Amino acid sequence: MSNDKQEFQEAFNKADKRMHPVETQWHYKILMKYGFTCISEPQEGFVRRYEYTHPNFHTVLCTTGANADYWSSNRGGWGYWSTLEEHVKEITNV
Repeated sequence: MSNDKQEFQEAFNKADKRMHPVETQWHYKILMKYGFTCISEPQEGFVRRYEYTHPNFHTVLCTTGANADYWSSNRGGWGYWSTLEEHVKEITNV
């Protein structure tokens, strides 16, 4: 492997080891606003999934770093990041 490729691979691997606390993620403030609790630990890597629960038995999974940032819900539905707040507002009746 050439030196440039090796340096790139080392930098890539190092970046993929970075930890991502839930509090820094795009979905955190939205879901906290509507009474959800995150039950996931901080995640490592480029692709991460965080799980949230609500006292009314709603569950929302948020994935980031894949092909796009998206969510899915046990109450039906899924969407890209920009539609999350609309969905949780509807299912929590706020």
